[in-house]
Amino acid sequence: MTAELMTKVAEAAIGMCDVVLGRRPSPGALEARARLVTEQQINAMGHVTGTLEGVLLYSMSVATADKIASQLLGYPVVTFDHRAAAAIGDFSSKLSGSIAGSLLLEGLPVEVSGTEIIRGSSVPVVTPGPALVVPLNIPELGSIFISIALRRLSHAAAA
Repeated sequence: MTAELMTKVAEAAIGMCDVVLGRRPSPGALEARARLVTEQQINAMGHVTGTLEGVLLYSMSVATADKIASQLLGYPVVTFDHRAAAAIGDFSSKLSGSIAGSLLLEGLPVEVSGTEIIRGSSVPVVTPGPALVVPLNIPELGSIFISIALRRLSHAAAA
């Protein structure tokens, strides 16, 4: 994935955070990872198919997940339970949809599967290659780490 395309993907995620959470995140430094593992205790992952294949992984601390879920649910979340997990899954699906829309505008139509919640840090994630990770600091809520590991399918490149 080119730096220009990664910037557009990050902008799509920032815009969606602004819309859904009412807070505009600031991106941190982009990092490349040869091997992807879950960054934090709460992770949401979607599988990408279409002209590209791979994964989108959203990682956050339990405290950040609780704060985001609290805002989305409209009441304080004190224990990360099934309702909080559903709220984080929905939020992650919205981020994935925004990213998919950004890729479509670049001529790369993709679909993203429903979000799977993975609990625990340092869990290995199978990807088609290296990942790019961009941290987003959301004011008053915390940081989420968006990991993007995508590759263009050879038949899609020929089409």
